[in-house]
Amino acid sequence: MSTPTSPTSHPLSAGQTADVKLLHVLIPPATRSRDLLTTIAALGAARDPRLHITTCAPGDWHNIPESIRRSVVNKNTTVHEDGSFNDPASSLDLARAGVLFIVQAGAIPPRGWLETLLAHGRLVSGARAVAATPHASIDGTLEDLNRWEASNKRAHRSWYRLFEDRANVDTPLLALFNPSDCAKQLRDWWQSGAHGSLRLPAGGRLLLAKDIQVLSPPQAMAGRRLIQPSPSIQSCMRDPRIEPDSVSDDLEDVNAQRARLLERLEDGPHPEASLYLTRLSLATGRRAEAVGHARACLDSWPNCSEAQLLLARALTGEGRIDAALSILEDLQQSGPMNNELHGGLFACLGSIWLRKGEPHQAIPCIAEALALEPKNPVALYARARIHLAHGRFEDALADLLATTREVPLIPDAWFELGRTHILAGDYQEGRVALLHLLSLDPEHDAARGLLERTDPDIRPHLPSDLPGSQRNPYE
Repeated sequence: MSTPTSPTSHPLSAGQTADVKLLHVLIPPATRSRDLLTTIAALGAARDPRLHITTCAPGDWHNIPESIRRSVVNKNTTVHEDGSFNDPASSLDLARAGVLFIVQAGAIPPRGWLETLLAHGRLVSGARAVAATPHASIDGTLEDLNRWEASNKRAHRSWYRLFEDRANVDTPLLALFNPSDCAKQLRDWWQSGAHGSLRLPAGGRLLLAKDIQVLSPPQAMAGRRLIQPSPSIQSCMRDPRIEPDSVSDDLEDVNAQRARLLERLEDGPHPEASLYLTRLSLATGRRAEAVGHARACLDSWPNCSEAQLLLARALTGEGRIDAALSILEDLQQSGPMNNELHGGLFACLGSIWLRKGEPHQAIPCIAEALALEPKNPVALYARARIHLAHGRFEDALADLLATTREVPLIPDAWFELGRTHILAGDYQEGRVALLHLLSLDPEHDAARGLLERTDPDIRPHLPSDLPGSQRNPYE
């Protein structure tokens, strides 16, 4: 595992963590006092005098008998009742706190949660945060399991994005290392009512704690057998040279992004940089590069669903159908998928069927992809090819224009847009699209050849004489 670079200070080393005198726990505002007291009691079970709990009283706080409240709330717990606690960044001594834990009311952290999260934070210098996703403690009950899941549903927030599948990760327990670095983000989040995502600053590393022994619901009901702990830790690098959530529509910007990412790889393997390079490569038609970057990402993240899908797309574009199908079959069997991933899988399958010359198999796949993800550019492009093969030029042009809006730098879409305009008899619009393509890729021989053969000073060519007319119309 490579060590990340961070523009801010690094979190605690193993030795420093042992010397921490203060560990803050922040419980966001709760709706029910019962949930709040349940979590405070569970946190107290850790019996660590360094833990100091801070929270706000729910509206029904005084409906709970004082004797019960006193039995749970000890000297290390502060419950604000007057609404004065509105800025955890300044109210808590974050500069002195080595770690800030944020726990959703209602969650019962599993036995060993404190030691596990601190150990994860020490694994790699530069850890920004650790999120725990166990369901119940080793000696817990099904009720504990249900409480944890219920608190997840009430939370409705993601602490960060898990890059393996780009899905939101909901968890009621998070540990922030060097919380003073996150003061602004904490303040903004808390003052918004602690709703939505807590946006952590760039730099450092995020870890997902997956190796706490837990009970799964079926096993809990059938004899409470234990799941063995997984040693794997999926890590996500945050680096100022990496911008994982956007692809520019400006070629110069994309080339600058690509240069920054390649520079990052000079420091050593970096799965997130490789993943983003894969996306950039596909967005600009560099399929061979995309294959290499996707494989590099999978070397570090073998179960990265997005990298698997992008690799299958790149292999399909290169005509390596069997290899792409093998990846898609594994992906289908890997478990539940979000709409974006599921739609991408169907779009890729549709493209494969078209390349095999079987549009009747491709059409339902493409329809399913667009139902799941209406702007999927792979599916739009594939449907355009079907329309074009049947002479439905208007429909083909509509889908190709939509494709160029979604992926404005990909040469294939612009070439097909130009060719379709010409086949429809609109030579001027066709030449505009082809000239734009050459501004993106001056070495695109097919576009240059088509421009020369449709020069108005030379005889216009019949559709059957245009490049690509004799090949498989679906490729």
